[in-house]
Amino acid sequence: MKYVCALVILLVCMVGTVSVVAQDTPASMLEAGALSQSYNPVLLDYLLEEGKSQLPEEQHKQAVDQLLTALKANVQVTQGEQLAASLTALGGLLIGGEVGSALSSAESEIWDSWIDSGFVLLRAGYREEAIAFFDQCATQFPGEGERGRCIVGLAQAQPDRALEIVMGLLEEGSVEQKNMALRMMGRMAGSENCPEEQKTVILEALTEKSKGMMNSSYYPGAALGLTYANDPRAVEPLMDLKGGMKQDEVKQLAKQGLLLTYKAEGIADEVAKSLKGGFMAKPPSEQFWAARLLIRAGDERGYEWAQDELSKKEGGGLFSSKNEVNYFDEMLWFLVSVGGEKAKEVMTQALKKGKGKELRKSLLAIGLARLGDPSELDMVREALANDKWNHTRWQAAVALSVHDDYSGIPVLKTLSAKTPKGVEEDVFRRRIAWALGQINHADGVPILVDLLKDANEGVRLSAVNALLRMTVPEAVQGMEAALRTDFGEDRQGSRNPIVQARLVRRALGQFQDQGAPVISGGSQSGFSSVKFLALVAGQGTN
Repeated sequence: MKYVCALVILLVCMVGTVSVVAQDTPASMLEAGALSQSYNPVLLDYLLEEGKSQLPEEQHKQAVDQLLTALKANVQVTQGEQLAASLTALGGLLIGGEVGSALSSAESEIWDSWIDSGFVLLRAGYREEAIAFFDQCATQFPGEGERGRCIVGLAQAQPDRALEIVMGLLEEGSVEQKNMALRMMGRMAGSENCPEEQKTVILEALTEKSKGMMNSSYYPGAALGLTYANDPRAVEPLMDLKGGMKQDEVKQLAKQGLLLTYKAEGIADEVAKSLKGGFMAKPPSEQFWAARLLIRAGDERGYEWAQDELSKKEGGGLFSSKNEVNYFDEMLWFLVSVGGEKAKEVMTQALKKGKGKELRKSLLAIGLARLGDPSELDMVREALANDKWNHTRWQAAVALSVHDDYSGIPVLKTLSAKTPKGVEEDVFRRRIAWALGQINHADGVPILVDLLKDANEGVRLSAVNALLRMTVPEAVQGMEAALRTDFGEDRQGSRNPIVQARLVRRALGQFQDQGAPVISGGSQSGFSSVKFLALVAGQGTN
């Protein structure tokens, strides 16, 4: 019996010893090279920003070095992944407007963190590593926005190489690639600290591609590149592009740059001519373009046109059934995005004079409420209660929350469980998630937790992004649930490490001690980078 007891004691001691050894610490993880296998840009940002004093100097350097080793191994992408990523980004753009931006941001926010970390490296003095990263992503990343940002980063660190890349693409690429190169060149020239020598070369190339019939395929890229360059030398070639027999798209891009970027005299009057009605009236798409451009420029004529059109009865102006685009909704949400007293006045007058159906009046009321005007809240509440307007009810819920009325949350809960007919289910539920993030109320957290269980990974991503935007303490409960959620894969593999790292970092930065459960949960993550971040962050909360 005594031998059995001795054996039990020995086993207990052994288990105790093993548990102590198995307990990870930042030091033990670094010693094992845990961070060199999988790059996490969120962890790198944390270490180079708010967490730079959380580790002894030697450990800090070791951690950064290991992450850079992982970055070099993981930055490559394949052509197939490029195509898939491009289609993902396109999906959000095709939806358009406020909702399209919300849907595409779920994916882009995760991938953008990779590029953000490149700029962090540059600021922190890791010039060679930043150059290597920007060089690869400028030539291999799929999206133009991503590549453009990398070109700007590379131009800050190694302008000759950045110019070599875009000039090479301009010489050997397809028509679309050359247009992309022209746009990227413009962003490079307009970026801070672009050397004058490179800027001159770029402006000469942009000007060359803006002239001659042989270059007509490149006019759109040249127009945008000249606009992005933000240099007085771009005015003359843009003036040429806005006239003659150029395509309407080219003329519009040139006028947009001349009006908004260069404030060129007389351009607003030219644009305003597109607003005139009558027998020779321009098509609705061009009128809509002109009105939005004038509004962006602060020109009263754009606001007057919008008010007149928003006041017309259905079947006329913006409401013609012949239009392929719902210009009423597009103009309304554009005005909401612009904001200001002029936008509110347009909506107020359109509501008073409007001859449209009750739905359109309700949308105007919702727009006013979104901009902080409480005058039509009763109409917004009626829209929220109308179960025939499910496409509008989530908008009404957001508008009411601006005025501390959270009666829309139970409606959103119901809508999240039952998608209305005629709507793509995942798109609608992503809208619900976005709305709950905007409302930012404790009662929305359980609904987002349910959406984290959705079969569609896009819905799950929208739900976690909503939680990451929230500031109410109850969001921590949802963030805990998000740590246990699978968010699928993108072109770099599992999204989970980056999402989990964002959750831990957000919990620490926004909620501090209240975020301890998320940090504790992160320390149990199966991903080394997330565990390391949580352990380091936990040291600062003790």
